[in-house]
Amino acid sequence: MENIIKAIKYLADLIDSHRSYQHESPGFDNTCSRKIDKILSEEPTKPEFEFLSFLEKGETSVGGTEMLKRANKLKANGTQEDLDYLLSHQDKIPEEMKGNYIVFTEVTKRHSDGGLDVAYLIWNDGRWWLSFGRLGSDWFARGRLPIRKRCQHERICCSNC
Repeated sequence: MENIIKAIKYLADLIDSHRSYQHESPGFDNTCSRKIDKILSEEPTKPEFEFLSFLEKGETSVGGTEMLKRANKLKANGTQEDLDYLLSHQDKIPEEMKGNYIVFTEVTKRHSDGGLDVAYLIWNDGRWWLSFGRLGSDWFARGRLPIRKRCQHERICCSNC
């Protein structure tokens, strides 16, 4: 998110360097400049999440490869950014998620034996903890995939929309 803000500020500076010339041009519409000013004045967005099951009706578990396929189909690929946000804003995870685990399919690490591990958050001892599970293992009914909520405009949304 910080890199996006830096990029927007860079573009705004670039536009500002051309504003004086453009304002003198007949018929210049500065709508774009006003939109950029509005974006820069707003607080960074705070994502909201839904948590989806990767199991289909009647299933109690699936293999890791199938879980990844379903996450892709649902567009619920938890990213490093999502993981970092939820780990540092644990109050944004609904109470009903306690007892489940939240899988971040885009956050992986190679185990010392060569196997691939996938990141997940699990509730224990009064807080959410980061852990890793084997992609080659079965993933059970308590697993959930985080997906950023979308607004009526079909774009990734936040509480400000």
